[in-house]
Amino acid sequence: MTVPTPGQGFFLPVQEQRRFPQTSRYHTTGTAIHTAADGTPVPYLLRRFPPQPARLATIGSYTAAAPDRRDLAASTALGRAELWWRLADGAGAFDPDTVVDQPGAPVRLTLDESEGG
Repeated sequence: MTVPTPGQGFFLPVQEQRRFPQTSRYHTTGTAIHTAADGTPVPYLLRRFPPQPARLATIGSYTAAAPDRRDLAASTALGRAELWWRLADGAGAFDPDTVVDQPGAPVRLTLDESEGG
């Protein structure tokens, strides 16, 4: 598979890109097209690189409970369960389940990069 780069004609025009809701971690992730051996275009999401935690604005803190799950923590702390990925981004965690696995540990709450975080 060819890895697309901007300007090589692999990227879908903006109006053809699948839009994810603003609460999705893929909201700002672009799409590209892989051309299969038979010539069939296969759209796919480009890789999402998590932001550097230091670049995100801190908006508060949450104390992990026992037992806790990332979606329940996000629901309690941010008001939306689907924002669990913001807890992971703020902590710089590659495994999002580790963010709330220590009862009593503080969890940093951050803005998303697209929100000025």
